[in-house]
Formats: sequence, C-alpha cells, structure tokens
Amino acid sequence: MTHLVGKPFFTHLCLDTHRFTQVVLFCIYLYFLSAVLASENVALRKPARIISSAFPLGTADKVVDGDTNGYFYHYSCTHTYEVTNTWWKVDLMGFYNITSVQLFTRTDCCSSRLQNFEVRVSDLDPTTFPSVEGQRCVFFSQQVALTGNLLNCSRPITGRYVSVYKPANDALTICEIFVFGTKLDFSGTYQLVQDNSRLNSSAVTSLTAPSRIGCAVKCTSDVTCLAFNVMASGTSSHGVACELLGLAEFSLTLQAHTGWRAYRRVVK
Repeated sequence: MTHLVGKPFFTHLCLDTHRFTQVVLFCIYLYFLSAVLASENVALRKPARIISSAFPLGTADKVVDGDTNGYFYHYSCTHTYEVTNTWWKVDLMGFYNITSVQLFTRTDCCSSRLQNFEVRVSDLDPTTFPSVEGQRCVFFSQQVALTGNLLNCSRPITGRYVSVYKPANDALTICEIFVFGTKLDFSGTYQLVQDNSRLNSSAVTSLTAPSRIGCAVKCTSDVTCLAFNVMASGTSSHGVACELLGLAEFSLTLQAHTGWRAYRRVVK
C-alpha cells in the first residue's frame, strides 16, 4: 500500500476552502486517510501461528495471505476449535511502529465469532494467553462488520509481534488482518533484559569477544543482530563467550541461565 494522497495537496485544499463545512469534513477525512496510506500492511505473508485449526485449510497463514474473501470455503479464513482463550499471532520479522489494524470476518455465516477480542503489540513472542507482553492496541467489543473494520491503536506502539486474543469459549475465525505501521531503524544502544538469563533464538552465532563491550560492537556491526547474550562470569584472558541473536521466526524467548546476561538492541 502506497501513499496515494500527498500532504501538500490536501493542506492547500483545506487552507483555501476551510470556510465550507463540507470541505472541512472532507479535509479531515483526507488527513486520516493519508495517515493510513502513508503506512503499509507490514503483516502481509509474515509467519503466523494459531492456537488450533479445526479444519486443515483454516490455518494461521490465511489471515495474512492478502485475501479478504469472507466465504469460508474459499479457504482464506481461520477456524479454531471451540475453547476458551483462543488466539492468533504474527511475527513481523522486524520492529515497527504500529498505528492501526484492519480486520475482516467471515461473511457466509458465523460473523459473531469475531467480537470481544484484544489486539496486542509486543517486543517478545507471547507464549501464553491472556498475555502480559507488550501493550494493548485496542479491545473491540462489537462484531466486526461484513465489510471489515479499521481499528486505531490507542497510541502508536513499537513491537515485533501482533496478536489477537478472544477469551470467550468459542471458535476464532479471522479472514484477514492488515497491520499498519512503519519500520524502525536500530540504534547501537542496548538494554539489559535480565541477569542470569539468556535470550533464545533459532538464529544464533556463537563467538568469543574480548569483553561485554566487544560483544555489543559485534552485534552493532551486524544488521541482522537483534540482541546478544554474554557470559558475565568466568572471563579469561581469551575473552568472553558471546552469542549474537539474529532475525528468525518467533525468536527471542527468555530463559533462566546462571552466569549469563541478555541484552536487547533498543529501537528508535
């Protein structure tokens, strides 16, 4: 999705014709429309997971395949088993400033399944639901319209994972979600996550660094490095054990490990 409405255009229009009520309303519409169009759907074809799939073709990836068709047997919607605390989540494979989401529901029946749900944005992969990771973007108590609903976050939220959680004892059916946001750049600043812990990832490069600072420098020089683990004890003249954690699907889970320290790169 590209920015179709340029700011100079609607700013000029609004300033020239602000005395007409109908044009003022049009200007407000253009302003918020351009804010959405300036972002892109950052969830498209990203890795997704779901609590369960009651039908072989009602899998998690259907929510981010780009197809908003709400007819279930077109095979572009999820369908979980009827249990409490159902969820779906996507790994954006990078950090984004998330401003809004747009959801599409089933249209041939059962549209009531997509209501009373929470959309959440987090840095770490949420592994249990309800989740305390990250921040709530929005809670939507109504039934999603057959034409879809655009939901704005209460404020922009920085994160890598977006989840949809529904507490009711019911199936969760989502036919598509657009996640609107802008990608963030990394800085060379690191934050201690926790002492005596390691961050786990499926993409790990193990090496020996001269010091903790040396491990951070190695991570900074690697554009795919999101975090690093360093052995805080047992330092020798040969250096310290260092692990660089790269970008991988649903990575960066925290685990207790004596003697290690986990650091995460701060985004700006």
